[in-house]
Amino acid sequence: MKTMIWDFNGTIIDDVQLCIDIENQMVKDWNLQVPFITKEIYQENFCFPVIHYYQKMGYDLTKVSYEQISYEFQKRFDQGYQQMDLCLGFQDRVKQFQKEGYRQVILSATQQSELDKQVKHLNIDSFFEEVIGIQDNLAHSKVQRAMSWMENNQINPEDCTYLGDTDHDYEVAKAIGIDRIYLIAQGHQSASVLEKTGACVLKSLLEWH
Repeated sequence: MKTMIWDFNGTIIDDVQLCIDIENQMVKDWNLQVPFITKEIYQENFCFPVIHYYQKMGYDLTKVSYEQISYEFQKRFDQGYQQMDLCLGFQDRVKQFQKEGYRQVILSATQQSELDKQVKHLNIDSFFEEVIGIQDNLAHSKVQRAMSWMENNQINPEDCTYLGDTDHDYEVAKAIGIDRIYLIAQGHQSASVLEKTGACVLKSLLEWH
């Protein structure tokens, strides 16, 4: 059976502006000496591990720890995610892949219980055989979780396609042996960043053929 592995944030759920708004509000509330973030700046600089993004943007992590930032960010995200929409083209593609007989799976750096809650709220859980998150809120690598799932379910990476929106998704896909990778430039990184991977880059899921 063919398998479609979906990233979640920025690929399925359109949460980029919410993330930017939360970051800017936290900077203001905590009086941090960090510049205001625009969408263009965010998409050109966002990276994994996320701690590297904060360091790149000038956060002094000796004054406010990465753990503090992550906890507060997640708390505010949980309060706002219910207002978000699905990414452009997602509904068409997920239904198309279902009709074509794909096993569909979500792989995310979101904490498992939060991911389950968000997927259920969006009413998309029926499309997915498995929803795979991580065990904490610090957005560590998804590779180990993905490899465990593939081994336990005897998934051949040659039968898999990976859909994501960051260069980290590309790295994860490669690490678990997947070569068929599509990156969508409507999420957390710009097309110019994604194109450096050499993967196929689409402006949105509407471009899928």
